[in-house]
Amino acid sequence: MTIIILYVILVISTCALLCVGIAMYLRVRRLARASDTQFCRAVQDVAEFPAIEQPAPGQTAAETEVAQ
Repeated sequence: MTIIILYVILVISTCALLCVGIAMYLRVRRLARASDTQFCRAVQDVAEFPAIEQPAPGQTAAETEVAQ
């Protein structure tokens, strides 16, 4: 009985991964077919998000806002 449960979990996990892969492929293909400006804008939006900056020890949130 336990092996059947494991096979069911394996099949469900495989289907989930397959769906995610197909969705990613379709999104990239749609962006590639879009105009150059839309594709460049999508790429730049991802590149513009900076890494999360950690405030220095003892620095308050207000000081962080002023520094940025």
